[in-house]
Amino acid sequence: MGAFLVLLLWIASIVLFLWIWSDATDRHGQSIGCLWALAVLALGPIAIIAYFIFGRSND
Repeated sequence: MGAFLVLLLWIASIVLFLWIWSDATDRHGQSIGCLWALAVLALGPIAIIAYFIFGRSND
């Protein structure tokens, strides 16, 4: 059961990483999308929360 949970969290993190990269690229351009993706890769949940607060603005 523990291995299944770890696998599920790993898959969810990859999906979120790709979605944030794609969404940020569509909204703000390729450079910003790459920066958000790297932040999510480095900081994990903290960067995901920050993206939902700051990165989804339509400036």
